[in-house]
Amino acid sequence: MARRSLLLVGVVLAVTLLPSLKVRAAEPESPEKARNERLCRLLGEAREGKPALGEVRLAVMGIGATGARTVVLFGDGVGIWDRDRQFRVDPKFVRTLLTTIEKAGFCTWPEDASLIGNPDAAKKKWKGSRATNTVSLAIGDVAKSVTQNPRAPESTTFTAFANQLLDACEKEGEKGTGAESLQDALAKLHDGTLDPRMLTVSVNCQQQSVHDPEGWRLLLNGGEVETQRNTRAGGYTDRRTTRISGQEVRDLAGLLLSAGVAGLPANIVAPGYTDLAVTVLTRSTSIQARVFAGTSASTKPEAQAAFAKVRDALHALYVRAREAKAGAAG
Repeated sequence: MARRSLLLVGVVLAVTLLPSLKVRAAEPESPEKARNERLCRLLGEAREGKPALGEVRLAVMGIGATGARTVVLFGDGVGIWDRDRQFRVDPKFVRTLLTTIEKAGFCTWPEDASLIGNPDAAKKKWKGSRATNTVSLAIGDVAKSVTQNPRAPESTTFTAFANQLLDACEKEGEKGTGAESLQDALAKLHDGTLDPRMLTVSVNCQQQSVHDPEGWRLLLNGGEVETQRNTRAGGYTDRRTTRISGQEVRDLAGLLLSAGVAGLPANIVAPGYTDLAVTVLTRSTSIQARVFAGTSASTKPEAQAAFAKVRDALHALYVRAREAKAGAAG
């Protein structure tokens, strides 16, 4: 009888626990863990020189006793040092840095560097401020950043890691190619001296009224074009991204160069409302074109014609990007 009772209790417990066991087994993997595992796999492929290497973008910022240092390095060996100079290294060098990143365990680190090897730090409230270091790695559409919490104890492991990456790039970075002005930078882009990914163009042309055609926004950055529609009722919607060729970017740089965008006034009288910003390395210009109430804006016909030429070319790029097969939408 006692044996039968024990058997019955065991069956009841098994039936009771079975649903919870099923729920646990069915629990989905956390997004962060899935991201880390995928990044780790792609990192391994890139380190071996597989196609993923061409999709690598590494960005490091370090702030120390001598000031701030930054580097952006692409998988093909093109880099940007301190935002001011472009340099080139052999892709094998990039693979060496990826090996360093892999061995450090970057893919498994928490995004808050102060928690590396110190998980209890999250339970405390820290005061004060410290130097901030950041390492970001993107491979294709997978990206991760680890940043030193400025209000937490410094992770010496992470600081040493960031400095190791920066030290490795500094010598070549300091010897890189810069530009004396935006006009010079655009010329170097157009003739191929600078890589097309050095050009960033942002244009925002808002819809003025419900009776106007829709407004639009375009961002060219790193060879990728992001676009959005704009309406007064719906705001910015239907985000799409696509890539354009290096030749298209160089052609655009040539148009900006011939239009003299670097020398155009900051304010230009024009229909509608358009904000334009052009940046190459640390050289940039910003222009606002609209109907101004005062007289501070330029009414020079040649400046207005040059700006209209640039805006029309960028709108044509916007239309082509919208019609292209989108790389992403949101």
